[in-house]
Amino acid sequence: MLRLLFLLEGDAVEALCRGGANVNALSLHSSTPLHLACEQSANDAVKQLLRQEWQLVDAETEDGSRKTPFQIAAAKENEVAMRELKRYRFRRKELYKKDMILKWLRPLFDIFDQDNNGSIDQGEFFTIQATFAAYMGYETDDTAMKRMFHKADVNHDNRITFEEFARSYEELIGGMKRPLDEIVQTLSQLADTLKQHKGVLLPQLVSIDKSIGKEALLMLEDSVVSAGIATQIRQLKSNAVLHEGKRGGYKIIVDGISLPTTLHIDLNPHWEKDLLEALKDAVD
Repeated sequence: MLRLLFLLEGDAVEALCRGGANVNALSLHSSTPLHLACEQSANDAVKQLLRQEWQLVDAETEDGSRKTPFQIAAAKENEVAMRELKRYRFRRKELYKKDMILKWLRPLFDIFDQDNNGSIDQGEFFTIQATFAAYMGYETDDTAMKRMFHKADVNHDNRITFEEFARSYEELIGGMKRPLDEIVQTLSQLADTLKQHKGVLLPQLVSIDKSIGKEALLMLEDSVVSAGIATQIRQLKSNAVLHEGKRGGYKIIVDGISLPTTLHIDLNPHWEKDLLEALKDAVD
């Protein structure tokens, strides 16, 4: 199989690579197809192996004689093969990045898309980021995460599609401070934890008075309630409605009665607990 790989015409070599034939398979003498192609001066095969984008080629590995493909080509004074190998050294970083994206980006998107509806809402985005941060031992910046989410949400529908995610993934996961493959592997290990801690958007728990100003309405619609508190609010089965109050606060109206608690979502980091306690008092 290894020898066939470089004896075939270029298009056939590419077809084999595309079909999954291992371009880095080792012979009994630890030679790869690239070693053999350089040894036989099969320059067409060298070109096709290094120019195809289906698999990364280990162009620096040594064979059983401790020679790299470049050293073999140099010993044979094969200028064509040497030139292709030099070019590949410069391209490999770009190809590696592309390979990582193809291999890991879709699985990462699927992890963020917890309800499997083909897009990521803000609750899902915050949940994944917060769970990963807690596991890795650092804190998240909610303001920065909101900014990243809205920047990636190009059409402003409060959801990130795979196309939007692929376009902005470097910024979206920049705060996670780990390589793409490590992020996916770690989040896969945290699958059960993610299900238990999925955040919920505020409008899914309480109604919002539509006469509220546009900016305030957007802020409320973007607010995420942690999973534990959201579960307790749902159990109360309260018909709560948020109305705009004084000094940037929001009144909680239940069955036409205004509760004494005023929510300050943008100023008070414990606002979701205040909301829960106010609804509990209303039920009692």
